[in-house]
Amino acid sequence: MVGFSIYIHLMKKWDKVLTITLSFVTLVIFSFLLVGCTKDTSSYSEVYLVEIGFNEQSVMYDSISTAYDLNNSTEDLSSMKVRVGYLGLCVEFNDDLICDYSKNTETFDNYPSISLYDSSSNKTTASLDLIKLSKELNQKIASPDILIIALSLNLLIFLNQFYLVIPFMPYKYYSIIFGISACTANVIIWGCGAISGHVISDSVSKLISISSLYILDGSVGKRFKIMSWFCFAALAVIGIVDGILLFKEIKLRKENQQVGAQQKLEKQKFSGFGTGNKASSLSSYNSDGTNSLSNSSGNGSQGSKWNQRQFV
Repeated sequence: MVGFSIYIHLMKKWDKVLTITLSFVTLVIFSFLLVGCTKDTSSYSEVYLVEIGFNEQSVMYDSISTAYDLNNSTEDLSSMKVRVGYLGLCVEFNDDLICDYSKNTETFDNYPSISLYDSSSNKTTASLDLIKLSKELNQKIASPDILIIALSLNLLIFLNQFYLVIPFMPYKYYSIIFGISACTANVIIWGCGAISGHVISDSVSKLISISSLYILDGSVGKRFKIMSWFCFAALAVIGIVDGILLFKEIKLRKENQQVGAQQKLEKQKFSGFGTGNKASSLSSYNSDGTNSLSNSSGNGSQGSKWNQRQFV
């Protein structure tokens, strides 16, 4: 019975329950987007912008495998894939997964690069290093600044929605206005952030194959895209629901003003009616203290009796 009563109460407050739930879920998703690829669990490692690896269909793949055998006799790293997140990197090879923050260089120092030789001089001319390439993408292209701003604004939105749920709190009208303003700003900011992340993942996955003569291959992080656009849609819904709350609050304030004005008018009428009765009661007495109404009524009765005698 108590649970049913709570359910009915929540259904009456569906708008506030919806906004605080969406703001909390969005806050959690923003946090996972920021710290994606920092831990080897699937909830972290599967959140990445782009994954880079060697193209097994390339004519150079066998040569790459041979080069890794020469540099590292214990493991063949030609099947290595590197996932790039906002703050972290994940290295996957031979069913092993190692993830850490990109600034922790010691974690990824054990993965050698491939030396490229000039066949005419038999000298090393360059090297192909997936780890170094991924770090460059992480630190110079995939900037987390917009995501951090959106996360901070979303934290303020969540606290504001939590404030609106608490009953009998003052200044809720201004709190709703703040919520709408914050949601509008965050929709614009994270709209730019989601688009930039979408462009980065798509462009890197396509251009890296062409620029490397199809030696490397890139793939887009699908979970990152889904989570990004879910946050964008959730922020838009929160703003719309806050707009509905503001409309209700304005309507309630107008009704309260009308009721207050009506009560004031009735109070003025009542006070005026009492003053008029008092004045009329005072005016019914003569200067000598006798009641003018009784005198006039008495005179009137005597006159009527005299007229009756004359008529008879």
